[in-house]
Amino acid sequence: MLSFKKFLPICIGALLLIFVTACTNGQALDQRSPEPFGVKQTNYAGYQQQPLNQLIIDRFEDIIEVTSVMNDEELLMAIKVDQVAQFNEQTIAEEVESFIKESDQNMKPKVSSDLKVFVEIDRLKYDLADQNLSKQEYDKAFKNLKKLLKTP
Repeated sequence: MLSFKKFLPICIGALLLIFVTACTNGQALDQRSPEPFGVKQTNYAGYQQQPLNQLIIDRFEDIIEVTSVMNDEELLMAIKVDQVAQFNEQTIAEEVESFIKESDQNMKPKVSSDLKVFVEIDRLKYDLADQNLSKQEYDKAFKNLKKLLKTP
């Protein structure tokens, strides 16, 4: 019959082994690259917009979230502002657009505070990240987004 003194170290060892195995498996999954070698990420949008988005968030204190896509020199951006600034969100969008134009004269930005535009830009970015779009499909989706921005 096993005594308590012999049984306790076996239980602790088994629990430790389970814990280490679980942690190791989680780390291995986190460290794997989502893209296998040789797969090129499709990015029709030019450079990544994340630095620009972060600059806008840092520069304008009322903005809490930014999303954007780019096609050649055209930039479509949607912003979310905090609740206090919601009455001025269209003015803030115009200020952001002016700021981008002043920063880069070659860029043609369109900035919106409309939630529907925000969602559609995120959807386009998701499809692009999943490599579900050809260049023609991306151009068409981008053109449709531009139309959405022009409607009042």
